[in-house]
Parts: sequence; structure tokens; C-alpha cells
Amino acid sequence: MFKKGWQPENYKGVHDEIKQQHMKAKDMTFKGRMEYFWYYYKVHTLVAVLLLIFGGMLIRNIITAKDYAFYGVMLNASLIDSEAVEASFGEYAQLDLNEYDCMIDAQSQLSYHSQSSYDYATYQKLIAQLQTHELDVLIADGEVFHNFAANEMFTDLREFMSAQELEKHEGRIYYIDMEEVRAAQEAAENILDEPAAEEASESTADGSREDTAAAGELSPQEAEAAVNPFGQNIDYDEIYRAAAEEAETHRHPEEMKDPVPVGVFLEESPFMKKTGSYGKMVPVFGLVITSERADTAVKYLDYLWDDTIAFDQMTSVY
Repeated sequence: MFKKGWQPENYKGVHDEIKQQHMKAKDMTFKGRMEYFWYYYKVHTLVAVLLLIFGGMLIRNIITAKDYAFYGVMLNASLIDSEAVEASFGEYAQLDLNEYDCMIDAQSQLSYHSQSSYDYATYQKLIAQLQTHELDVLIADGEVFHNFAANEMFTDLREFMSAQELEKHEGRIYYIDMEEVRAAQEAAENILDEPAAEEASESTADGSREDTAAAGELSPQEAEAAVNPFGQNIDYDEIYRAAAEEAETHRHPEEMKDPVPVGVFLEESPFMKKTGSYGKMVPVFGLVITSERADTAVKYLDYLWDDTIAFDQMTSVY
């Protein structure tokens, strides 16, 4: 119950409220004012401080960011100390690392068998680097390298290497048959042009798939995918053997209709022998077609074959 004769105060607006709050703090001690301020404005203060910190970091990164003097990726490598390789190659190629960055990514992984979200992210990153002209060199195992080569990711080595330079790698050149590439591209285009109705009619012709779905059951293939979605039981020894056999066919241009040299086999290189970074896989070097630093990329190839460099000191154990 309200007291007799009580009248509500007229609301005078936000300005008067702020004035009243200031009057309350006027006679407080310094400690009291700090407590009062923290009580009412701590969230605002914390947000402002965080914004200042992140804003400062962002500005600093933008100001101090360097262009790349070289960017290489060693896909599916293991136990490589990237920083040690970057410093060593920077010195070897006489790169100005005060002005530019030398980046060698030896951590990225890509598998066509696990098909995880990480594999997809790695693939998307590589495509982005290709489109932005950021990437210079890609080293990958034979299976992955062949997939990218068939999609014309690598340049013809004859464009940036002399006959004498290529001769040094005789027997180690990786060739792609452009006649096969063009035929595969044409076949893919024809498949895309075919109506999807044919496939749909075949899958439902006997009604078996519809019956299975209606019953809430999975086909044998779906059941296998559900139990083993990422290929945990993959026989990698068999994969490596098959990949090595397939890679070997790319050493023989005489058996191709339109051979183009797009890579160099590295399994016998001092770098691979001393680091063991590709194990049973067959690593191949490729110069990315959109690279704007091809001369440095060729120096990187020479670097990997330089037996005087202590590559065995560039491994790491995680």
C-alpha cells in the first residue's frame, strides 16, 4: 500500500538520471569511486580493452606482414622441421629474409582414402593458393601428384629449365601424357551432359532400393560406409605399392603420345634419403603453373639435390 499523500515523481529523462548518478559519486572516496565504476562499467571496460588489444594486433600484423620470396608445400611429409628448412634454403638461395618471408609447409596432409574434413580443407587451401599465385612448388606422393598433374596444376619444366638442367635429372623426370589428359577431360564433360534420369531409373528399376529405404535398412555398401566412414582398415602397404607402380609409368615418355615433363622424382635425392620424410611413398617435385617466382623454385629443386647440406639435422620428432 502506498502512503497517504504519496505522489509519483515525474520522469525527467536520461540526462537527469546521469546527473543523479554523478551526484552520488561526488562525495565518494577514490576507492569508492573505483568500486562504483567497476560495478557499473566492468563489462564495457573489458570489451573496450579486448577490442584495443585485438585491433592493435591486427594493425601490427598488417604493418609487419612480408611478401613471400618463396612458398613451397611438402604434402604428406613427416618429421620435417619447417623452420630449419626455411632458414637453410633462404641462405642457399640468398633470399632477403629481412624483407621477405620464405615459407615451407611440411605439415599439411591430404589423402584420397580417408576423405576427412581435414583433407577437404587442405585441398581447398591449395586451390586458393594456386588461384592467388601464392604457391610456387608442390611436393607430394605419386598418387596425389598424379591427380594434380592430370588437372594441369604444374607447368612444363621446359619453360623454366634449360636442356642442360633437365639432362641432370635424366631418368628422374615425371611426364604426363597430355593426350590422355585431354581425353579424360572430354569424357568428363560428356558425362556431365548426360541426363541424370537414366541413373535414377536404373537404381529404382526393381524397387529393391526403395524397399530397403522404406524398411529403414542399409544396403551392403551403405552399411560398410557407416561402419568404416574414414577407411580405418585401409591397407596402406598395398596403396603404396600400387601408387609406386603407377608412378613408374610416368618415367617413360616414349610410351606416351604427347609427353610433357611436369615433375622430378625425388626418392633418390639427398633430402629424402637423409630425412626419410616420405617413407614408402614416391615423392615428386612440381613447379606450380601460377608461380611468379619460378627461378627460385628451380633453385629449390637444386637445393634438394645438394649432397653437401646437412638435411639430417632438419628433422623433428613430435
